[in-house]
Amino acid sequence: MIIKKLNISKPIKYVAQNKKNEIFAADNYRGLYRVVYSDDYQTKKVENITQQSKIQNDFGVKIFEFRNEILFLIDNSWFTYNSITNKLEENELFNTNFKNITDVVAIDENHFMVLQEGILYHIYAVENKFVWNIIQEKYYKGKLINDNLRIFKTQNHYLLNLDDGFISLQLKYENKQNTHVKIEAFNNGILLPDDSKIKYNTELRINVISGIYGASKPNLFYKINKSNDFVPISDGLIVLNNLSSGNHTIVVYKHDGANYDKVCNFDFKVAEPWYFSVWMILLYLLLVGTVLFFYYKWNKFRYMQKLELQAEEERHQRKILEMELKAENELNIQEYEKHILELELQTKSSEVAGKSLSIAKQSEMIENIQSILDSEKDFNKLKSEIKKSN
Repeated sequence: MIIKKLNISKPIKYVAQNKKNEIFAADNYRGLYRVVYSDDYQTKKVENITQQSKIQNDFGVKIFEFRNEILFLIDNSWFTYNSITNKLEENELFNTNFKNITDVVAIDENHFMVLQEGILYHIYAVENKFVWNIIQEKYYKGKLINDNLRIFKTQNHYLLNLDDGFISLQLKYENKQNTHVKIEAFNNGILLPDDSKIKYNTELRINVISGIYGASKPNLFYKINKSNDFVPISDGLIVLNNLSSGNHTIVVYKHDGANYDKVCNFDFKVAEPWYFSVWMILLYLLLVGTVLFFYYKWNKFRYMQKLELQAEEERHQRKILEMELKAENELNIQEYEKHILELELQTKSSEVAGKSLSIAKQSEMIENIQSILDSEKDFNKLKSEIKKSN
């Protein structure tokens, strides 16, 4: 709707009033406005009270009138307007009892309906206490019109609008959540007692039987082990697959809209997979031992080969060293023999030189004698000269 008489041209989705000359209007997109006007409907003031209250996420504001009090659902929190501070304040009663509410619609002063996590609840208010009654999801699943819940009372029935028409509900405010719940667990078609053991990688089907059917069927959830999430139980059946080995516990809770209360549990154990059985572990140990043995043998073989190579290398090095020493020794012998030969040569040369000198002296003496013989006639004098020449 668009309020034109008060000179407001914003698309407004919700409007509520509990005081003269003042209305609250929720924008179709975001924002909550307080409009003050005169008796002749002239606008005096328009305030964006979500901005004044410094609420950042003010998309999709919902207005709910309860016992002459106007409540505002903003960003999953409930607020009321404080006319003294002109700001929104959190409402403790509704924030405590109605969390995770996505839609709310009033029926009368003490009755209303809420949509919580896709489930509709019929609420009956007794003073400051609330009785929750679930409306079974099968009647409206996938047919609710988002942000446009409407309910109409006709005699003892209530008409709830859906995207393809209406459903007629005869709602009685009886809380039947505190009912006895029975669990039947099946594995491979065999009924299991509590604390049973099932094979690894097999399916476990758990039937949760409340004994109450139709619109009065209790709203049940379950948790597995120490999970923090409550999982709704659809059609009274829990199907579990791909469970890890070890101990597991399924706990079933009843939900009255405000609290989760434990009603029963089922304990079971999943066996170790075949590849972790005792025989397989022994086989693994045998394989590991075999691998280690062959690894040891291989390392030993390589080590022995290494030692042989080192020994062969040492032999070659010794042989090379011996050859080098032998060559060096032979070279030294050759040098020695060469030196001896040089000494001998020098000796021979000296002898030859001595002999040559002697021959030269003898030749000179012969020549001197010859010259004397040729020059002297006196035999005595000749004899004396020859002696001199000697």
